[in-house]
Amino acid sequence: MTVYVVWMLLQWHGQISSYENELENPVVRLKNIKRAAYKRGLLADEKSFILDGKPFVVLSGAVHYFRMPQEYWRDRLLKMKACGLNTIETYVPWNLHEPEPGRFNFDNNLSLTNFLSLAQELKLLVFLRPGPYICSEWEFGGLPSWLLRDPVMKVRTTYPPYTKAVVRYFDKLLPMVKPHQYKQGGSIVAFQLDNEYGAYFHDKDYVPFLKKQMERHGIDELLFTSDNSEGIFKQTLPGVLKTVNFKHVDNHFKDLKRNQPNAPLMVMEFWTGWFDWWGEKHHTMSVQEFSETLNEILSVGASVNFYMFYGGTNFGFMNGGYHDGHVYKSDITSYDYDALIAENGDLTPKYHKAKKIISQYYPNAISNVQYSFPEKYSRKAYSPVEISTTVTLWDSLQLIQSIKTEKPVTMEMLDINNGAGQSYGYTMYRSEIDFPDDRNILIGGLDKVQDRGYLFVNQEKATKIDDSTKSNRYEIVYKTGQEKRIQIDVLVENGGRINWARFNDQRKGLTGALTANENMVQGWTTFPLEMKPDFIGKLSLSDLWKQNECKTKLGSPTFFKVSLSIDGDPTDTYIDMRNWGKGVVFINNKNLGRYWNIGPQMALYIPAPWLKKDNEVIIFEEIKCSNIKRTMWHVRKSDEKGYGLFAADNISCSRIILEEEPITSCQFSWNKLYKYLACDYCMKSLETSEEMARRLTQNKAIVLPHPECCPTNPATHVNCPNCEVKYCCSECRLKAYNEHHKVLCPALHNCDSQQLDNLEEIWRSFHYPPETATVMLLLRIIARVKLEPNKDEFRQTIESFCHESTNESENIAHKLLGSKYKGQLEVLRKHIKSIIYDDSLSFWFTDDGFVSLFALLGTNQQGIGSSALSIWAKKCDSLNLPQDERQNLDQLIDNLYEEMDNVSGEFLNCEGAGLYMMQSKCNHSCAPNAEVCFLHNNHRLTVKAIKDIHHDEEITISYLNECELSRSRHSRQKYLRENYLFTCKCEKCYNEADDPDETSDEDLSSDSDEMQ
Repeated sequence: MTVYVVWMLLQWHGQISSYENELENPVVRLKNIKRAAYKRGLLADEKSFILDGKPFVVLSGAVHYFRMPQEYWRDRLLKMKACGLNTIETYVPWNLHEPEPGRFNFDNNLSLTNFLSLAQELKLLVFLRPGPYICSEWEFGGLPSWLLRDPVMKVRTTYPPYTKAVVRYFDKLLPMVKPHQYKQGGSIVAFQLDNEYGAYFHDKDYVPFLKKQMERHGIDELLFTSDNSEGIFKQTLPGVLKTVNFKHVDNHFKDLKRNQPNAPLMVMEFWTGWFDWWGEKHHTMSVQEFSETLNEILSVGASVNFYMFYGGTNFGFMNGGYHDGHVYKSDITSYDYDALIAENGDLTPKYHKAKKIISQYYPNAISNVQYSFPEKYSRKAYSPVEISTTVTLWDSLQLIQSIKTEKPVTMEMLDINNGAGQSYGYTMYRSEIDFPDDRNILIGGLDKVQDRGYLFVNQEKATKIDDSTKSNRYEIVYKTGQEKRIQIDVLVENGGRINWARFNDQRKGLTGALTANENMVQGWTTFPLEMKPDFIGKLSLSDLWKQNECKTKLGSPTFFKVSLSIDGDPTDTYIDMRNWGKGVVFINNKNLGRYWNIGPQMALYIPAPWLKKDNEVIIFEEIKCSNIKRTMWHVRKSDEKGYGLFAADNISCSRIILEEEPITSCQFSWNKLYKYLACDYCMKSLETSEEMARRLTQNKAIVLPHPECCPTNPATHVNCPNCEVKYCCSECRLKAYNEHHKVLCPALHNCDSQQLDNLEEIWRSFHYPPETATVMLLLRIIARVKLEPNKDEFRQTIESFCHESTNESENIAHKLLGSKYKGQLEVLRKHIKSIIYDDSLSFWFTDDGFVSLFALLGTNQQGIGSSALSIWAKKCDSLNLPQDERQNLDQLIDNLYEEMDNVSGEFLNCEGAGLYMMQSKCNHSCAPNAEVCFLHNNHRLTVKAIKDIHHDEEITISYLNECELSRSRHSRQKYLRENYLFTCKCEKCYNEADDPDETSDEDLSSDSDEMQ
């Protein structure tokens, strides 16, 4: 089976950036800014903060330098600054900075001092949260796993081995950040002591111990703690400010005032969303809920830190986990958090709402921001790429140094990594046992697997092991004649150590003995499958790779290799793993993180700095590989017909050849005027089936049976909050806003509603039903160019469509673009230019440019039809009903369509047009072998085979409707020449070449669809 990795332009957060041009007066970028030293830092001795003798409100956002490439630090901080923030907050992850005892890493992406210097350059203050514990849904809450090599370790206490490790870490960390204190000319105005310790509170001397360490190293800025309302009452330390964490204000500020009456109010973590874990839905916080809470915070003069402002990604194996009291839950790779800035750096509606609210309370916070942004990072969907070679897990083990022990030991206790043990990844445990007297073997102790894994017998998968299906035992059945001795392997995954409440029991792997018929299994060989860069590098270069013979379901975990070549500069993208099972993805030896098809995350974010011209992707898959097969088509170009689609294999009749979304789409003007209600983005019918039936028959008494077959769900419908344009769901509203509506929404003062109405009226006066085009599509293309980060690239995409107004070789001119209509085109050009103009598209607004743009639409627009009633009828057809009920339902549907035909004629659907990249490359034939249809009740287009298509045969569709196809060759040719600028030379036309050049009797005026 041919298997593909599909690269998608997919926004996990679902948010598209719309921040460009936010600042009207950009100035020169600021470089190498250094503060003068101040004698006093941030003070919290009164009911408001005091900075340099003046009252100060902290407007801060959480952003973690270790959750994004360092190349994006500046971009994210500038966006935070532009929202009105004066401060950022970040954690410091101990486990990344000291991966082995006494070996520190503060280089490259972990250069904390470089991050602090950048904040200083951008005039952003810093609240630093150095731990040692940080929580943050981060592996083990940021604590290094090698602490657990002590069998009685008590983290977050004054247990001497723990405090000794903390002292060594702080002896390295604190002298590095000391010069970055505000009083010494730096940016740090406050340091946190541990994190939310009141909720844990196992040792009253622990936080005082941390305070002394700070003081010992010359940290003399403000110290603070953060907790929930209960935690703030656990302990009070002199000179340490208490802050509170919450999602809603409720009584949190009252409790904080009661406990700390003469200190500033501050929410250290205003939770702007929430984290996600595998197998649960994506957690969000509505903009309204967010806005109400932010207003409540700022209205009392409190300071705020948005947690998160930018979440980022848990690259590698660094996600945390938690236990809900019943089962263990592993957090997902994305740490998007539904934050103000999305995982991919895009600005969200929350960002814009926060900016608006901040400006209302603190106008100078916005007006004083005079930065020019770096160019926005664009994204691209790369072509699918084919899996080439594979290596089984069993073969890969020869690249790993194994360890022999009598009993199984946890990964932390393995004698590797200079005494640090194994921290992350997978561990394989192997032993051999004998069948006793031809009897079965009952394996016990499988509940000792932490966190999840598989039992293999003679390298064949026997059972899965995790909290949801965990059984303490598995019976291995003896088969007559088989070998007495068998090999058992247990593959264990560390899914991410718990980062909240439970710490000292977080050892991973096999945490106890396995038994065979109640006897302890001894003699183990352990393979630490850490999947570090050196291992992935050795695996990549090894001769273990074999040609891919992947079956959808895998007998054992397998490594897959993929190559991706990129033309031009790399851009951000995603790798879509929805058709795979569970595993890890590496690109150019960087660990992107885990995927799992139970969701909610289905794609992994790939930042552009991690890509290059030629890229290698390695996938470790546990369960199944993608069943996506080789695309059934390829594009070919010829001198005679230009581009065309050809079958890459034999395609049987009724097979779906391709599906695609349009570059943009729009409802027809007359269709919209006559109350055919459709989503303003995807064209989905917004009426219920019954509402549509009543309107089209003008019979309000109609009641349709089987309402469960209606595809419309009014509960998901939303309006633009500014102009009341209707959408089928919030996702479509967001896409529309970011692709064109931000420019075209009248209420945003970017476009005048009267001008838009006038344009539609002008168009309707030119173009009567049956409609074949809409000028509003042109408007949306221009709007999208204005919003695209890479205008030239998108403009080139548009201009790659055929946009000639004449075919000089055949002496053909488009019927709508001749001298007869020159005056009408000029009216449209001037009107559109008055509504929307962009200097980068100046050519499009010249006489010739406008004609070419209009020709592009005239020759490439694809009609779209959606109907809730049609979908209802199709679903009714598939119902399994008694014969008499089936007959009654079929008769009802027949009568309904007859009545609609009498009242509304052929105009039954929500109709519009879209511009499609691949469909536009399908050439016409009067005897086509494929057809365009809309199976999803929206603008998603499907090309489906209507005949068997042979390998390398051209895939053709008809540009004519069924009625037009039945007309004479002369009538068909006339329509195609006038509308599409070519003479059809298909087999049907060739066979009818000797027919008289006469127009069909039923072919009335061919000008019926022209501009009048």
